[in-house]
Amino acid sequence: MRSLVITVAAFLVACGSGSESVSNPPAQTVSSITVTPSTASIQVNQTQQFVATDASGAPISGLTWASSAPMVASINSAGLAIGLVQSSTMITATSGTMTSNPTTLIVTTASTGTRAYSTTFPLPDENPISEGSNWLNGGKNGANWTNVNTTPGLAYGTMTSMSAQFADSTAVLTGTWGANQTAQAVVVNNTPQSNLGIFEELELRLNTKIQTNSITGYECNFSARPLNDNGPNTGQYAQIVKWNGPLASFTLLDSRTMATPLVTGDVVGCRGAGSGGSRTITISRNGVDLFSVNNNTHTDGSPGIGMFLQGIGVNSDYGFSRFTASDGP
Repeated sequence: MRSLVITVAAFLVACGSGSESVSNPPAQTVSSITVTPSTASIQVNQTQQFVATDASGAPISGLTWASSAPMVASINSAGLAIGLVQSSTMITATSGTMTSNPTTLIVTTASTGTRAYSTTFPLPDENPISEGSNWLNGGKNGANWTNVNTTPGLAYGTMTSMSAQFADSTAVLTGTWGANQTAQAVVVNNTPQSNLGIFEELELRLNTKIQTNSITGYECNFSARPLNDNGPNTGQYAQIVKWNGPLASFTLLDSRTMATPLVTGDVVGCRGAGSGGSRTITISRNGVDLFSVNNNTHTDGSPGIGMFLQGIGVNSDYGFSRFTASDGP
């Protein structure tokens, strides 16, 4: 959802039973590779940054990172792993013919959590997303918004130039979720649009309820525009928004500029925590918190995903290749 004040106008994940690897450009010749940490433990939806150094302790560039069990935890070309299901996997880094000793990554579930959901959107085309009646959609169930569709390995929006303004493509999980929720997703951003009349945006939802003619909840969104499309950092924003119910009724809680553009493989996150009258919504990218806001308007509802398109863009050029959500204390 783009702020009203703006008026201009894959970590590609290989899913399967084998290991996954993500490559950078060719690396320098090295005699040994040491990966740190040597052992790590994270919860589902959390991330772990791995670093590789040579015999002198200098960082190594151009590595190929691999997870032996990508359905347990996947890893991108920067060495950032994300936990997906409870189990363990082995992480390795390769430069040329040299491969590091395996590092163990253990993934656990949050002991205090009550619900969790994870998907790589593996099913044949769904218009809109359902995955066995696990999702509600903004068009099908909310009437005034648009749906999220999927093709194997990608969830994408359906807004067009004919859609109502701010009719964001929206999908949220069904069932009852706790007030404190976490949502994470892996970005696909194949062809960033530099045309000033086109705005593409990827969104995560928390505490969101879809009812006929009404959507309430929180949204963490990320601009999908390229760098320097009209001057340094123009268009690279991250925002936290509160949806108030009727179409186009929302409150921009905070907006910040991102120093670098959103790229395929980025892991974006949104989480809410707190109790009573004190709640914090935090937006993150690649395991780093960008900023937080305090707001206690919405405490029920579900986590989910969304996309926004202004202008004539290509919906299937940007979306998510993986989504995970959980609740907790």
